[in-house]
Amino acid sequence: MRHTIFIIPLVVLLLTSCQRMAVYSDFHSLPPHGWHEDSILTYTMNDLDTSATYEIQIMVRHTGQYPYQNLWLFVDEYAGNMHIQRDTIEAMLADDYGRWLGNGINRYALPLMYEADYHFISKDNSRLTIQQGMRTEWLTGITDVGIKVIKN
Repeated sequence: MRHTIFIIPLVVLLLTSCQRMAVYSDFHSLPPHGWHEDSILTYTMNDLDTSATYEIQIMVRHTGQYPYQNLWLFVDEYAGNMHIQRDTIEAMLADDYGRWLGNGINRYALPLMYEADYHFISKDNSRLTIQQGMRTEWLTGITDVGIKVIKN
């Protein structure tokens, strides 16, 4: 019995110390009337270790009033003033039966893997921009869009 008193705190300490920590996390809230097709969300990261690898997640929060099953996003990467690349991402927010895939009841949150093994080129002023690509002027139902950068 005396050994379990010491073993349980040790196991808890080991499990919590192995969790990866986010080095950057930021959300942009969108207006209640919608996300305009020309609105570009910018996330600027500084003090990054260019020799490390990172996981980048895009976080999407939406209401049950979102009118589509999917969400198209244009993601641009910048290092300083240099444009690195543009990706077009399709995020599935609901399954084929209309059930939301994210966590929540009236407001849903869904993390999307953007990059699993990413190297930043610049230590400072690395940016990601996100723009909706749904071919509608005002996209309703999306409440927040964010990114999370986790050091591997």
